[in-house]
Amino acid sequence: MPVNEPEGTGFEEIWHRVWAEFSLQDGFWLAAIFGTEPFEANELASRATALLRRRALHAQEVSLRDGPVGQVVDALVQAPPPSVGATLVTDVGLPTADRDLTWRQLLRRLNERRDAIVGRHRVPLILLCPAGSLPLVREEAPDLWAFRTLTATVARRPTGPATVGPASVEPAEGALIPPPAAGQPARPSPEIAALLRPLAAALARGDAD
Repeated sequence: MPVNEPEGTGFEEIWHRVWAEFSLQDGFWLAAIFGTEPFEANELASRATALLRRRALHAQEVSLRDGPVGQVVDALVQAPPPSVGATLVTDVGLPTADRDLTWRQLLRRLNERRDAIVGRHRVPLILLCPAGSLPLVREEAPDLWAFRTLTATVARRPTGPATVGPASVEPAEGALIPPPAAGQPARPSPEIAALLRPLAAALARGDAD
């Protein structure tokens, strides 16, 4: 019987959950986030790097378009460089027709080498999986799935992409989720405003690219 993914969650809420795990845990932990679009994957990598910067670390992004599956798995089995504080695996740039097979092969190989990955890749591992692939993950990587710390599905709006807005990466004292920033909106300079106008027009047309 097919297993459906849980109801989608807003991007900002997912980020707060990811942030909480960074704050609460050290070493290896596994997150599976389903249905991220390229701009959301880039935003997650950027925010993770900003969060890790206070420890002089950054988040590395491993894309399935950059090489064969075996090469990606070999990279994840190794201890990451000292400057890396988290690894995000994405399929940004991978042709749509290749996504299902590539992820199936990757998950199968990750499952086979689960112990080596958990033992050596001692930083958070965040899998940014395609929408609808939760049953695939459970089928191809059941042993690795047992190590998951966080699972989420990005909610999609019926008329366009999920909204990604600015988020605090520094916690308020004693809080697990940073509160919304207070104050007046920032006013861009005339030069920046000129650059933002065509971007705003494109977003108004629903052109997220």
